This record gives sequence, C-alpha cells and structure tokens, in this order.
Amino acid sequence: VQIRNYLATKDQYLLNYRLEKQASIDGLTRVSNRRALDAYMAKLVSEEIPFSFSLMDVDNFKMINDNYGHQEGDLCLINIANVLKVNFGENVFRYGGDEFAIISFEERDNVTEKIKNINVELLDNDKDYTLQICAGVYHKIKNDNERIVFERADKALYEAKQQGKARVIVFEERIDL
Repeated sequence: VQIRNYLATKDQYLLNYRLEKQASIDGLTRVSNRRALDAYMAKLVSEEIPFSFSLMDVDNFKMINDNYGHQEGDLCLINIANVLKVNFGENVFRYGGDEFAIISFEERDNVTEKIKNINVELLDNDKDYTLQICAGVYHKIKNDNERIVFERADKALYEAKQQGKARVIVFEERIDL
C-alpha cells in the first residue's frame, strides 16, 4: 500500500509539474507566455532587483499574415522568438499576438544595441518581405511597480512605432505619460 501511495503521489507531482510548465509556455513560439512574465516581473519588483524591460512589436505583421498567410505569420513569430532567445536567453516572453517582451539584467545601452542587431539579423531572411521589430526599453532602477514598468516600456514602444519601422526607443523621463 505504501509503495502504491508513493507511486501515485510521485505521478501526481510529475503531472502537476508538467501542467504548470505547459501553462507558462507559449504553444507556438515555445518561449514563456504573459502569465510567466507577470509572475517573474512581480518577483523582481518585490525583490527590488534592477533590470531592463523591453516591449517589442513586429513591424508589418498584419501585412505578412494578409499577403502570405497565417502559416507564414506563425513562422515569422517562431523565427523572432528563436532569434530573441539566442540573444537574450530564457527571459523572452510572448506578450500576445505579435508582441514580445524581454527582461534583461544588462545595461540598457547593451539591450538597445542587441535589439538593433536583431533587426539587422532579421533582414537576412531570404523572404519577399521585410521582417523587423520596434521596441520600447525601460530600465527599472528605482521602486517602480509592475504597472509603471509596463507603461513606460509601452510608451517608448509607441514612440518607436510613431518614428517608423525597426526603431528602438529608450524611455526617458521627458516622454509624457
């Protein structure tokens, strides 16, 4: 009876672990999802750890889906997720749709430079269209809560998209909220 109970408990533990892991991974891109991002961000903010947070949006994604089909759009998202993982490791998140987020412990200038280099790398894709991203970067160094971190990165992303394609903007206090 004890062995059976042990095996049942072990099986339940492993099943729970797998389900929890699946619930935090985006099914298409295999990077962490927004649920995992929210939990990780809350942990970092509560521990007052400084980090750079980037929100990214794929340029012309609707056009890619409309002109080349949703399968091609999915391949673009997978490609971008893979390139982001190579450059930023495991702290890459699919925020939703064609949006990604990154948490990095590097200096914001390094993060910005990496994103610019990613855009150069994405250009070399042998496709009939241009695949690039816009990004907003905010470096959290003070006692900001999660909402402020998201708002400031989002504000910088919005400004980047207003300036054109393949832009990276770092949030500065001069950007009006």
